[in-house]
Amino acid sequence: MSKLTQLDNTHTYHCADGRQILIGASETHPYVAHETVKTILRSDEEPFIPTRTGRLRRTKVGEMMKRLPMCALIWRPDRQFEPFLELFLDVYKSHPIRSCAGMAPFDICPITGKHVHQESLDFVLTLRRTATDTKVYKRQADWKSKYVKASESFMRLEAACFEARARCMVVFCSFYLRKQILTSEEIDAHLIEQSKLALTNALTFEEGCELQADMMSDGLVSFDELQHYRVAFFGKKKTAPELFEHMIGYAWCIEYAPYTGYHLHAVFFFDGAEEQKHAHKGQLLGERWKMVTNGLGWAHNSNLSWKENHVRCGIGNIEHYQTAKRNNLRQLLRYLAKTEQMVPMLPKAMTNIFGKMQPPQRDPKKGGAPRVKVAQLVSITTTSQGAKW
Repeated sequence: MSKLTQLDNTHTYHCADGRQILIGASETHPYVAHETVKTILRSDEEPFIPTRTGRLRRTKVGEMMKRLPMCALIWRPDRQFEPFLELFLDVYKSHPIRSCAGMAPFDICPITGKHVHQESLDFVLTLRRTATDTKVYKRQADWKSKYVKASESFMRLEAACFEARARCMVVFCSFYLRKQILTSEEIDAHLIEQSKLALTNALTFEEGCELQADMMSDGLVSFDELQHYRVAFFGKKKTAPELFEHMIGYAWCIEYAPYTGYHLHAVFFFDGAEEQKHAHKGQLLGERWKMVTNGLGWAHNSNLSWKENHVRCGIGNIEHYQTAKRNNLRQLLRYLAKTEQMVPMLPKAMTNIFGKMQPPQRDPKKGGAPRVKVAQLVSITTTSQGAKW
């Protein structure tokens, strides 16, 4: 870490020279914009309410409206936004409230000559009325349903894998590209680039025209680049038969991180009767990722970090009857779908950020004794030993 700079969980880059750089709102706050617009739409409050002294006090909606200029910075001409944000950007772009950033309630709007609190109320009412007229709540529910359906699909995969095999070996890996390790010089260059991009986007947003020049990437790792390597990783399994020979299923998702761009999470299911060295398998999967990315990739093997006897462990060797471990595994699969952290914007229309291998089918022709829990076996053994013949 002495010569490298990485992003922490507060969206701050800690540089080798001691500087701390907070990455701008255009990169880190699509979720903030989502929460802001959702609060305004779901509430019946007005932005300001009068006090006994004749002043105006901001309500929760009024406090949220302080964020509007920052929320508008998420706009990109090549992005697909969730319906809530799409509605907000369309209304905000043409409303006088856009010129009232940082002004007090009784200040005068430079466009209409009205008080700022009047324009604030008009914006809120316009936003809510337009949401009803354009059926944005239904479209928002459809947007969210993609993540719910992905979560349900992953649950079916888990059930199918344990239906097909009495024991599964589960491996969880995260795949990255080495461009996501940053130097101070790269951050300096990025901040200059983003300042220019923010100005260009602001002018384009206000003028309502499409950007003519090619857009600069707002991440070191683009979606298309990661998607290319993902297809190479999963699509050429025949080139590594010893690695995927006993695999019975997998699920993956692509996530976005500020500035660094996109990365990949994947959960693999292997036949537990044939494979037991789960941590070693994770290392081999990481080596394959490095190979298909021509040395640009690196992987985090979660199976090296978790002990199988940990109360929250849901990976490793799991028996069909181990309810607690399977519940932890299902929680991990729900995390991949992120139903509680819905992505408010996508890199392009019809982007697929989830995927899975078709769940295996149990062969009805294969025999074998019915599955019995260990606890039941102990009970049966004890009963038979205590019986008198």
